[in-house]
Amino acid sequence: MTNIIEHTYKELANTRELSLTEKDYSTNYLGRCKSYYAYLKSTKRQASTDVLLKLWAQLRLAEKQAKTRNKTKYDFFKKHQPSHLQKTASELSNKVLGELLARCTVCSTPPNLLYK
Repeated sequence: MTNIIEHTYKELANTRELSLTEKDYSTNYLGRCKSYYAYLKSTKRQASTDVLLKLWAQLRLAEKQAKTRNKTKYDFFKKHQPSHLQKTASELSNKVLGELLARCTVCSTPPNLLYK
């Protein structure tokens, strides 16, 4: 199983700002059926790139929602302190993006030697 998937679940669950279950994580963050995370854990399989993209997008969304959730009309005068969930989601989205970039391969087209 992709360590980033398990690490992300544990970090999100530890924020205590979410009441996140494995089933919620599977459906809301991974975009799959409610038993998908359990399936990955039991079979030790890796999540697809599509699942990682969905996870990255959901983490970015959670970060933005946490940012707007804590605002009041008086925040204009105060320096905004990010919530624990906002910081965690930001860090995790960067890690997931790193995993996605590591999976990418660069295709290069060989030069056409006939047209030199």
